[in-house]
Order: sequence, then C-alpha cells, then structure tokens
Amino acid sequence: MSTPAPAQFALRRLSVSQLRQFRQGVSLVFDAGLNVIVGPNEAGKSSLARAIRAAFFERHRSTQVEDLRPWQDGSAAPTVRLEFDWAHEAGVLEKSFMARKRCAFSLGPRQWEGVEAEDQLATLFGFSYAAKGASRPEHTGIPGLLWMEQGQGHLLDVAPAREHLHDALAGDAGTAWSALAASGGDDLLGRVQALRAELLTGTGKARGALAEALSQVQEAQLKLADTDAQLARYAQAVDQWTRERDVLLQEQTERPWEALRAQLAQAQAEQADLAAHEQRCAEDQARLQVLAQTRRLLLDQLQAADSQAQDAQRRQATLQQAALALQEAELRAQQAQVPAHASKRASEAAREALRAARGQAQRHQARQRCEQAAARCHAAEQALARGRQAQAELAARQAEVAGLRLSDADLEALRHKESACLALEAQGRAVATRIEWQSSQHAGLAIMRPDGSNAGLLAAGEPKWLDAEATLVWPDGSRLRITPGGADLAKLAAQHAQALETFRADLDRLRVMDVAQAHLLAQQARQARSELALAQQALKLLAPKGMDDLQREHQAAHDELRAAQAAFTALGPLEEADTPNSPAWDGSRLNALEQAVVLAQSAEAEALNQQALAQQAQVRAHSQHQQAQQEAQLAQAALAAPELAEALAQARSKLLEATQHHEALAAHWAQAQAQHRAARPDIVAQDVRRLSQSIAQWEAQHQQRREAVAAQHATLVASSALGLQEQRDALAAQWAQANARALELQRRAQALDWLDQRLAQKRQASLSALQAPLQLKLQRYLELLFPKAEISLDEHLMPHQLHRPNRAAGQHEDLPALSFGAREQMFLITRLAYADLLQEAGRPTLLILDDALVHTDAERLPAMKRVLFDAAQRHQVLLFSCHPEMWRDLGVPLQELPTPA
Repeated sequence: MSTPAPAQFALRRLSVSQLRQFRQGVSLVFDAGLNVIVGPNEAGKSSLARAIRAAFFERHRSTQVEDLRPWQDGSAAPTVRLEFDWAHEAGVLEKSFMARKRCAFSLGPRQWEGVEAEDQLATLFGFSYAAKGASRPEHTGIPGLLWMEQGQGHLLDVAPAREHLHDALAGDAGTAWSALAASGGDDLLGRVQALRAELLTGTGKARGALAEALSQVQEAQLKLADTDAQLARYAQAVDQWTRERDVLLQEQTERPWEALRAQLAQAQAEQADLAAHEQRCAEDQARLQVLAQTRRLLLDQLQAADSQAQDAQRRQATLQQAALALQEAELRAQQAQVPAHASKRASEAAREALRAARGQAQRHQARQRCEQAAARCHAAEQALARGRQAQAELAARQAEVAGLRLSDADLEALRHKESACLALEAQGRAVATRIEWQSSQHAGLAIMRPDGSNAGLLAAGEPKWLDAEATLVWPDGSRLRITPGGADLAKLAAQHAQALETFRADLDRLRVMDVAQAHLLAQQARQARSELALAQQALKLLAPKGMDDLQREHQAAHDELRAAQAAFTALGPLEEADTPNSPAWDGSRLNALEQAVVLAQSAEAEALNQQALAQQAQVRAHSQHQQAQQEAQLAQAALAAPELAEALAQARSKLLEATQHHEALAAHWAQAQAQHRAARPDIVAQDVRRLSQSIAQWEAQHQQRREAVAAQHATLVASSALGLQEQRDALAAQWAQANARALELQRRAQALDWLDQRLAQKRQASLSALQAPLQLKLQRYLELLFPKAEISLDEHLMPHQLHRPNRAAGQHEDLPALSFGAREQMFLITRLAYADLLQEAGRPTLLILDDALVHTDAERLPAMKRVLFDAAQRHQVLLFSCHPEMWRDLGVPLQELPTPA
C-alpha cells in the first residue's frame, strides 16, 4: 500500500449505475495515494473515467450526455456518486442524468441541490460550466489540466487552468508580473545584438570578418603542422636508418648462421646413425616373426599326429557301440509287429458297433429336439406375457410422473427467494426503528399508517420494528408519530416488499402453501421418477430389444416346434428297447461306443506308430554301424603308415632348433630396441628441423635488412634536397600575422556576446523569478527520468525545450520535435509539477491517468514508475490500464475492474 498523501482532497469511493456497460452498477474504493485500476479492453475503465468527468463538468440537466446511456435503454438514468474527503470534511456528490435529472452535493454539514450544488462544486474544484450546451475543454480548469484522457497524453493545454496557476505562483513571486512586462533595455539590447550579428551567428558561430580571419589562421596552421610533420618524419627516418645500418654491419661481422650450420651437420649425422640402427632392428624383428611362424607350424604338425591317434581310438569305441545298438533295434522291430495286428482288428470291430448305434441315436435326438422346442415355446409365451405386464406398469408410472407439477429446480428457486426475503427483512430490521412499550394497564397500542389505515398492534413487552412512518395511538386518543431514519431504510423496505411479492407469486403459481409443502411435493416427484426409472429398467431387462422382438421370438419358437415334430415323424417310431423311458436305454450307450472307437483308433495309431519308429530305428542303427566300421578301418590304416613315424621325428628335431634360435634373437632385439629409444630419435629429428628453419630465417632476415637499409638511404638523400626548414620558417610568420588579427576580432565578438547575454538575463530575471517555484518542482521529476537534464518553460508556463547533456553535445530539443512517447512522458511530469504547485496553494490535485504511458519503452518505464510513486506520496492518483503486467511493481495492489453485468 502507498503512503497516504497529505492532500486536502482524496476521492474515497466511486459508484455508478445505469451507465454504459454498467447497467447493474459498480463501486470502486480508492486509497489516498496511488490506485491502479486494471481490466481488459472494453471492461469499462474509460467509462469510469468519463463518469468522473461527467459528474464534475456536465450539468445534471444537460442533453449532451447521450454517450452515458446504456445501449438500447431509453429509460435509463445514468448515475454517478462520488464520496471524498476535503480539508478533513466528508463530501458526497451524487448526480443523475436523463430520465432522473438530479444533483446533490454535501460537504460536512452543508448541503446543496441542483444548479447551486454544481456552482459550489465548480468554485471548490477550480473549473466552470459552459453557458449553453456540452462542457468544452476551456471550461475544465484544474481537473482538465490534471485529468489525462485516453490517447491524449501527448497533448497539454494550460490555458483553461492558467489563471489558477498564476494565482498559485503569484503567492510566491509577489510583484513579479509587473517586472515581467518591463522593456526599458530593449533598444540597447537591439544595438548590441546587431553589432554581435556582424561577427557571430545566433548559435554563437563565427561569421563575416571573424570567420574569414579564423579560416586564414586555420589554413596557415594546417600548412605549418604539415611541414612540422614532414620534418619529424625525416628525423625519425634518419634515426631508423642509422639503427638498421649498425645491426646489418654487426650481422655481417658475426655471421651467426654459420654456427647453426655446424650444429645442423652434427644433428643430421646422428639422425642417419639412428636410421641405420632402426633398420637393423626391423630386420631382426622380421626374422623373429619367421621363426615364430616356423615354431607354430611344427607344433601344429605334432598336435595333429596326437589328435589322429586319439581319433582312431574314439572311432573303434564308436563301432562297438553301433553294433550293440543295431542288435537292440532289430529286437524291438520284431516285438512291435504283434500289438500292431491286434489293435487293427479291435479298431474295425469298434467302428462297426458305432455305425449300428448311430442310427438309433438319431431317432432319439429327434424326439429330444421336439421336447426342447416345446419348452422354448412355453418360455417364449411366458416372457411375452411378463413383457406386456411391464409395459402396462411403465405406462402407469409415466402417467403418474406427468401428473406431478413441481421439480427440484422450482424448489431450489423457492428456497433462494425465501432466503432473499429473510435476508432483506434482517437488513431492514438492522436499520429500522425498534420500539417497545411496557404497560400494566393496557394490552397494546394501535399503529396507524400515514393514510389512516391500521398497521397492527404494539403489544406490551413485545418489540416491533418500523421501516416507514407510523403513528402510535393511545386509548385516550393521544398520538405519537414516528419517522424512522436511515438513508437505505425505504430502499430496503421496497426491496423486501418486492422480493416478498415475487416469492408469494411463485407459491401461487406452484399451488403450494409454503416451502415445506413444496419440499414434500418435490420429494414425491423424485420418488415417482425413481419408480418410473425402475419400471423402465424392468421392461429393458425383459425386452432388451423391444416388445416386437419378444413377439418375433415367440413366433420363431412355434415354427421350430412344428419343424422338429415333422423331422421326428419322418424318422419313424423308436423301438421299445431303445426308448428313453425303457430300462435298457441309459442315454450313454452312443457316447461309450464313440469313445471305444476313439480309443481303438488311438491304440491302433499308437501301435502302428511304435512299429514305424522301431523300423526307422533299425534302419538308422544299421546305417550308423556301417559308417562307424568304415571310419575305424580308415583311421587304423592311417596310423599304420611307415612315413608318419619318420615325419614326427624330424618335426621334433626342427622344433627344438627353432626354439633355441628364436630365444637368442629375441634377447638381442630387445636390447637393440632399448638402445634406440634411449637415443630419442624424435628429439634428434626436431633438432634438425629447428636448426634448418633458424638458418633460413637468419639468412632471409639479413637479406631483407640489407635491402631496407639501401632503400632508406635513397629516400633520405631525396628528402634532404627539399628545403623543409626554410618552408617552415615562412609559414610560421604567416600564421603569427593571421592569428593576431583573429584574436582581436574574437575579443570584440566575446565582449558583444557577453553584453548580449547579460542584458537578456536581466530581461529574463522577472520571468525566471515567477517560474522558479514551478521550475523547481518540474526539475524534481525530470531528474528521475533524465539525470542532469534541464527543461525550460515559456511565458505561458508550458514546457518549451529539453536539455540533455549526454545527447548531441548538450543541444536543446524542442518538445514538439520529440517522439510520441517522449512527449507523453514530459507532459505527464509537467502535470505532476502543476499538481505540486496547486497543492501548496490549497487547491484539489486529484490526478486521473487513463491508459497512460502505453507508448513508453521498457528502458524508461521503470523511471516513470519512480516518478508516479513519488508523486503519489503527495497526491491521489487514479491510473486506469489494460496492461496489468506493467504495474505489478508499483508497491500497491492492482484493483481488478468488476465484469459489467
């Protein structure tokens, strides 16, 4: 919350009704300092600002306020009520337009009505009314100066409030207005300005003879400076040539690159030795790889011979196992033939018995289908009957629900209206006049209305509340008239009567005595609807697809029964021994025969499968035995070859020799590698590259220096013949003569300029003394926006020029030349300075800013917020905005605008 401003005026509450989009009315409460009212576009911010302006500037009988009327509401009476504090007194202004023209203004105990109230308001707040028609800008006075309309922030008109500002300034400046009009020194000032104009322009630049003299001085000075620069470059070139020549002679004497050549030759010889040593190591490594490969081949040969002997043993064992497996397979094949023949005979017998039984089973099943069809037909008839009964029950419940007239919504509406009546009655009693009479002689007093009708009886000891004028009548004829007070009592009574009338009208419409009876009827309606839902659910369970579907199912069951009876008759009658009622028929004979056939076929298939598996195993065993016999014979033949033993002996001898040679060569190669790494061949290679590059650089540098020294010497010889020193002496004399003439004219121009400024300052002194208080207040806000900047005022107290030292070398900027946003910022701080001045003069300084600073960029907006917050410490500020995100850091809560009804 902002600190309340110590102003004499503070708007506390704004209430409007039947005004533009606020048909049902809205009320806003304001603090004494900064107030930020936010809402989206068309939420009514500008409408509220317009309402405040209309309450002040428009006559209540004006016909020029059609813009306040709600759309398409010809009977509306736009009303504005303002509650405020003025010099520690409470004030209220209420003004209605159009359908109910009225103006009431009160301040403390004083009250005014109509035109008198408006005139008193204009005198108090510093504005006036138009003699005829709508209010115009020239009549708005102080509020018109301080209240910024939407889209008008870049404009400022001081004329309507200039008289008030002059009065406020005159209190500080005394007789400054007469001094401002004095013009005794104008002639002298004109002559001085004419003489000054011969030598200087209006902005202080040289002209005429002074400009010509300064130009001659500048031209001579440039030539002299150019000659001095040539002389300095010549001396510098001589020094540079001397230094380079000395270095060249030293290099030719010392020849440092020759020592580097010797070092390079030594490094190259060392690099060649290391290369030869590396080549020998590579050859030894290649021989080691060959020996390692020979050893691996010999080892593979010996391991192959061992594997061959082991393979011959494994193949002999495999042959023996294959022979045993062949014997077992032949025995199992012979054993599998017996059960295969037996199972085949049993399967044929079971199939014959099944064929005989199936014929009789068909006749039995046909009789069962007849019986099942008859049962389904009976069930369909019962379902159809139950469905018709549920349909009739549903129709009865629907008729019952249709006869009930009161719904839950009606009950809720009655309860709401009853609560509203009770709430209004309680509010009325809270502000009504409470009377209570105690008497031991009389039972009560009669209460009479102003029209003479009886309003009831005031019983002894029982309180009663009066919300309208009434008269108490004693038995002896004495009368006591009572007029209840309270501004809202009559309004509450009317609202209560209207709410009670609406409530009773709803009771009559619903044909109930009270809410309790309505509650009972609503409960009966809910019960009937619940029973209706149960009836609907019952019908849905009995006939999910409708009664027509039940009828179709009933007809289909009858058709199925007739078809089953015809099929049974076509098969002929059952034999006595095979009827279902006969003791010889148990209903499981066919199943037993079918199971026996299945078992017999399964047994036959299993026996045949076992026979086939045994025969396949016999064939595989015979094939495996032959293969194992062949492999065993081949392995034994290979082992018996005489050349194998000789080859193995030679391989063992060669392996021993290769291993010894490999070990000796590996030790020698490892030692050579260690020596090569210790010599650091990479560093030797770097030395060769470094020394080569150093020699090349030395030689190239020496050659470049020789060429540069020769070129510099030729340049110096050419420059020495130009006579630069003589040219310099002649130019210095020309410059001295021109400079003396220019200095004389400059002193004259400076004297005239100083005299012109002093005379102008004297003339401005009276105006500056008058504007000083306003200038000081304006400077306070300007420094928050532009530090070290200054702003000047014209004779009409309007901001005229802005001076910012950090822009364009401190050039003065005319305010009309500023951007739209910058003008809005300047005129806003000017309004705040006017407010400070008016506040000291005891005038009201409410500031209304409708959608202000929307054209201010993000860099300047924080400074403008500081300006607003500072002003709010002294004045009340109402800021309307549709950009709440801009103002969340102003230190005050944002007041959301209520949505219009």
